[in-house]
Amino acid sequence: MPSPESEELSFDSSIIENGLAEEYPFASHYLDVAGGKIHYVDEGEGAPLLFVHGNPTWSFAWRNLIKRFRSQYRCIAIDHLGCGLSEKPADGQYGYVHHIERLQSLVNHLELDHITLIAHDWGGAIGCGVAGR
Repeated sequence: MPSPESEELSFDSSIIENGLAEEYPFASHYLDVAGGKIHYVDEGEGAPLLFVHGNPTWSFAWRNLIKRFRSQYRCIAIDHLGCGLSEKPADGQYGYVHHIERLQSLVNHLELDHITLIAHDWGGAIGCGVAGR
């Protein structure tokens, strides 16, 4: 039996299946990063729009913008570790610097450049932390 410190907490994805699928009709993608597995949405083609949520929200907050812009742009929305459909390790590192590192991992993985950053709350600081590199 895992100790409480190392126990992984997970999001109940049945929430999407049992009522939010119409509101959140996106394919789920996952990336292993330092500290756990993050969820992200990657919809559409074209110049990339990177949506970075704040706390305590998740990519669901961007659903209407993604639905509106995915016909013209590539819309990528992350769920920070500990939020939304990403893993929620009990012993996770949820600080600002760690979120920047994980967002940078996603940007590198998707080979994104010339990004338009759309963010709110500390998602703005996290996104700017990546943009400043």
